[in-house]
Amino acid sequence: MEPPRNPFETPRTAEPAQLDPPEPGLQVLAEPGTRLTAAIFDTGLSALCFLPCLIFVANEDWIWAGVGVSVLILLGLSIYQWILLTQTGQSLGKRWTRIKVVRTNGQAADFVHVVLLRVLVMGMVQGLVGGCGSILSLVDVLFIFREDRRCIHDHLADTKVVVADRD
Repeated sequence: MEPPRNPFETPRTAEPAQLDPPEPGLQVLAEPGTRLTAAIFDTGLSALCFLPCLIFVANEDWIWAGVGVSVLILLGLSIYQWILLTQTGQSLGKRWTRIKVVRTNGQAADFVHVVLLRVLVMGMVQGLVGGCGSILSLVDVLFIFREDRRCIHDHLADTKVVVADRD
C-alpha cells in the first residue's frame, strides 16, 4: 500500500531531460533578455556621449560647445559601432553579451543589411511616422516574442540574432 499523497506536494516527473549541446555550426537564437541587455548597454553608451552637455550647461556661453562636443562623440561612437557590426556582426553591447547579427541563411551580415537596413532605414521609418514612431518602436521590440525571435528591423534586413561562438 502506498503512503498517502500530499495534495500540495510538488509534482514529480521522470528524470529531467538532458539537453544535448548544439551541433557544431548550428546557430542558436539569442534569448530576448540577452538582446534587451545588449540594447540597454548600447543605449547607455550613447547616453554617456551627452555628458559634455551636462558639464557645459552651467555656463550659458558654453552650452553650444557642449552640444557640439556631445554630437561629435556620439557620431564617433556610432561610426565605431557600425564598423564593429559590419566586421563582426556585434556592437559593443552584443559583444559583451556574446550574441551577433547574421543573415537568416546563417552567413555574416554585411554593411547594407546590418547598418543601412537594420539601423538607418528603420530609424528613418520611425522618424517619418511622427508621433507613431514610438508605437512602431514598441511593436518592433514586441516582435521578439514571436517564435522566430525576429524584430521588425530583423525582417526588414533579413537578419537574425544568434549566440556568438566563443573565441
